[in-house]
Amino acid sequence: MKKKLLAALLASALAAGMLPTSACAVSSAYTASNATLISFTDSAVTADGAYSGYEIEGTDVSITAAGTYVFSGDCDDGSITVKKGVTGVTLVLNGLTLTNADSAAITLNKTAEASLIAAAGTTNTVADTEGPSDENAAIKVKSGAALAIGGTGTLTVDGNAKNGIKGAADAVITVAEVKLNINAADDGLSCDDELNITG
Repeated sequence: MKKKLLAALLASALAAGMLPTSACAVSSAYTASNATLISFTDSAVTADGAYSGYEIEGTDVSITAAGTYVFSGDCDDGSITVKKGVTGVTLVLNGLTLTNADSAAITLNKTAEASLIAAAGTTNTVADTEGPSDENAAIKVKSGAALAIGGTGTLTVDGNAKNGIKGAADAVITVAEVKLNINAADDGLSCDDELNITG
């Protein structure tokens, strides 16, 4: 049965209102000419642009260094992972539909830090699939990692296995002004440490 996390969001919103704005800021500004454009299909991923801090294996993309990476396309079994300890990363979703068949569609590994931006005028969907999953979430923020979600586009998160967006121990998740739709088998938006709702 799908649940909507309303009470927790309201409580978090009240708590976030007591935080300094700078602690929760999410910038949606980026320049396409100063970014790396990464495009998914069901069979491959192509990339080109200013930053080379990425690795591609089939339809799995790992971000290995700081930079702005703009994702588009449609893939039934792929992933985006920010590697352990990598900071200064901006992930821009620019018309992306991404599902992962056996894990999270987007993962921040331990102590990684990234902003996840839904680009203006775009609709984006990330999802996992039903059944056993190592991550148990469509977007997973591992221990000590920090994810800030924002932008003026739309992001839909389908947590078919368990959770929509999940933060582990010592993780921080910040949601700023973005149109965020979450469908989940269990929790829509949950973090074991710190959850900030700022817009």
